[in-house]
Amino acid sequence: MTARPNTQAAHVRAWPSDALAAYGTQVVAGVYVGCVLFAPWLGHGVLALAAAGTGAIVVWNARDSWRAGRRSALAVAAWPPAHLLVMAAEGPAGPALPVLAAWAVLLAFTQPVRSASVRAALATLLVAVVAAWAGNLSLGGGVETVLAMVSGGVLGGVGRHLAGSMEGKARQLERILEDARAGRTDPLSVAVRRSEEMSEAVEEVRARLGAERAVLWDVIEDGARARPRIVAGETAPPTITLNGDPLRWVWEETLPLRLDVPPVWALPETRMSAISILGGSDRYALLTVEWHPDGDVAVSLQALQDVARYLRALARLQIRETAADAARTRFAEMLDFVRQLPGEMDPETFPDALAQTARAVVGATGALVASVENESGRVLANVGEDGGPAVGAYFGPMESDCGWVIRTRTRMPRLRTDSHGQRPIVANGERWHAQPRAVLALPLLDPKSEIRGILAIWSSQADDLDSDAVKLLEVFAPVFALQLQHAGDLVKLRERVTADALTGLHNRGAFDERLEAEQQLFLRYRHPAALIVADIDHFKRVNDTYGHEAGDAVLRMIGEVIEGTVREVDYAARYGGEEFVVLLPDTMRAAAIDVAERLRAAVEARTVVWNEERIQVQASFGVSACTECVDTPAQLVQSADDMLYRSKEAGRNRVTAALVGRDEE
Repeated sequence: MTARPNTQAAHVRAWPSDALAAYGTQVVAGVYVGCVLFAPWLGHGVLALAAAGTGAIVVWNARDSWRAGRRSALAVAAWPPAHLLVMAAEGPAGPALPVLAAWAVLLAFTQPVRSASVRAALATLLVAVVAAWAGNLSLGGGVETVLAMVSGGVLGGVGRHLAGSMEGKARQLERILEDARAGRTDPLSVAVRRSEEMSEAVEEVRARLGAERAVLWDVIEDGARARPRIVAGETAPPTITLNGDPLRWVWEETLPLRLDVPPVWALPETRMSAISILGGSDRYALLTVEWHPDGDVAVSLQALQDVARYLRALARLQIRETAADAARTRFAEMLDFVRQLPGEMDPETFPDALAQTARAVVGATGALVASVENESGRVLANVGEDGGPAVGAYFGPMESDCGWVIRTRTRMPRLRTDSHGQRPIVANGERWHAQPRAVLALPLLDPKSEIRGILAIWSSQADDLDSDAVKLLEVFAPVFALQLQHAGDLVKLRERVTADALTGLHNRGAFDERLEAEQQLFLRYRHPAALIVADIDHFKRVNDTYGHEAGDAVLRMIGEVIEGTVREVDYAARYGGEEFVVLLPDTMRAAAIDVAERLRAAVEARTVVWNEERIQVQASFGVSACTECVDTPAQLVQSADDMLYRSKEAGRNRVTAALVGRDEE
């Protein structure tokens, strides 16, 4: 089926449409014809004045044509003043001969090849006839005229070809870079190869149909505009708005269309046919073909459908190749990550590395990894700029997307729960900088189908996630689950090595390592730190009176008090026997004294019941701070320990702090 739009809406292409411009056109035509007819009797001055006047009118009218993009009309309009100037300069052999060459250049730049050749030949013949009529034509002048026209046309054609070639290469490079920035493209060499392959196919189509120009268009912005991606033949048309353009009908109905009166962006004096290449696609969506209806050239519906099938098959092949290349790239990225797993056993690095890899493979904007144990989960890593669940956040079954994964052991897409909004990914209170539009939470099941963790991915830019990439993540999920389990086991092993078995606090070896790390941080950043040293008063009396098991119960109680009082960033340890230490990073002396007082009061308020007897416990404390009391963190232990013994000497159950300025006398 071929649709023909209403030709009454066609634009006037040669001249501006307002009355003043039309009157000026009539004046130019009248003056030109009169000068040609009366050339033998007109003086050079009159002809020069006529050339200047008609040139001024043409320049005035040219403003609208230039803004409207009808530059081919300017070359035609420039002929009368150019010819009059040649006549005023004593014919074609005069000093104005370069004007003819310049006009030929303008004609070749703005007209199709066939149209420019015909107009240049007619102009040459007209110059010769008028010069012979005026009596100033010689054989040499005629030869010079022909040479000027030919050389000017060749120069303009070469310039137009170079400009079109450079413009095409610039467009091609712009497309490649745009795709690379958007993450839609293959490696640069592959993208160039495919673009060149399609360009050659479009040029072959143009040559086969005998058309002046063939264009493959991308339909962009949800059908709002069409952008020329590959152009064969003439210079590229501009990006167009589809609303009100015949191409919208072709894109929406996926039917061919022939226009005897083409749109304003088409080549002048041409007819145009258009057909859909890939319906619903944003690549190579439309093909337009423009041709001059001279001679036997005509693009039939059958020929258009044949070339469309050819381009459609090539485009689909390229799409499949692109998908295959993307799949190979994703698989290679995943294999590289899996090969690195033996070196990623550190629980602090593996979850983050897994989230980063999953985000890159899927092309998502964010991802998180959570561990699962005893039907509850904890976020270990969150990557991306979208915000969301905080690292360290806990969640249970059924309260969020990840909670549903714990209960169901199956993948969970984002679901709307009620009119109040969406269910959280992990837990209520998530702070998002950009709300996710597509979310998927995957269970990490080991080979025994035990859930070890959750991998959640989301995108704040797309409505769907790459299904092939998600399937790839699911294939490797058992490997990630085992690695996550190994990382968790390593955490527990480290805790057993660094923890005090009786109180659950860190042991002395772990504390010494932490103090050394604090020393190195201080040397680099000069951050303050404080230390509290505590010792149970009369602990030997407890052991002698109630036995060592009762003494162990007292030590456990002290550990519970310390763990429940200090901050999460503080580092508490059993230093040895009945002595405990608490390292307080970024803490000044006054704040450390307050913490020590709270610890002392909490210990005094607690009792240990042993064999139905209540054991009252008290402790003494020493406090020191860097840099108020000592110069470096390495000196804190000795300084705080000295203050502890002063508390003992002063009667016990008290807090003593080193003086500011390190003056302890």
